[in-house]
Amino acid sequence: MSEEALHQLFANCSDVHFQRMEFGQHGSDVVLISCEGMIDKELLNQSVYLKLDHFFQDNKETPITNELVLQSLHLPDLALATDKKK
Repeated sequence: MSEEALHQLFANCSDVHFQRMEFGQHGSDVVLISCEGMIDKELLNQSVYLKLDHFFQDNKETPITNELVLQSLHLPDLALATDKKK
């Protein structure tokens, strides 16, 4: 699903937040979607950001694919949003 489709899907959910992070060395943007009250924001910003930063540093010369992301980023509940049911 596109980011726009996800924004539309959660448009009426005030507790769902989108956070865009840019990793300039690879020219990649990451959008984190979280539900307020269900995450520790400090942990998210420290742990997840560091894992993403290391991932992009380690894969500077590698084409980034969904499979590579899912296999390499050891984050709980990391999933590819393919339809509204997921």
